[in-house]
Amino acid sequence: MDSTTRPSESTDIVLLDPRSPAQIEDAMGQLHAIENATRRQRLHLAFIYDARSLWTDDGARCMEEWLRAKYSMSWSSARDFLRVAHALEPPRDRGGLQRGPVELGSAPAADRDRHP
Repeated sequence: MDSTTRPSESTDIVLLDPRSPAQIEDAMGQLHAIENATRRQRLHLAFIYDARSLWTDDGARCMEEWLRAKYSMSWSSARDFLRVAHALEPPRDRGGLQRGPVELGSAPAADRDRHP
């Protein structure tokens, strides 16, 4: 039997999953909420780390450079991540960390020229 006529192991697992559609949807919603809460907390901690210039302890010249080295981010990803982290913090957006999902493209451009 070739792979086109035989169900794959992953298909078997999917078909044998006992959860109802509502349970699967609920679990996905819960995981989505956890992802968003984790992302908001990570952005908040990055803001604090940058505000305290803790990246200098590792010899970095700026927070973007530290993010790039520490988490293998590209320069543009590090810049966007930090832009969002700063845009969500007071006084610009008091309470921004408590509202809805956080997407890197959703925050206004801010502090683009803060670091080299």
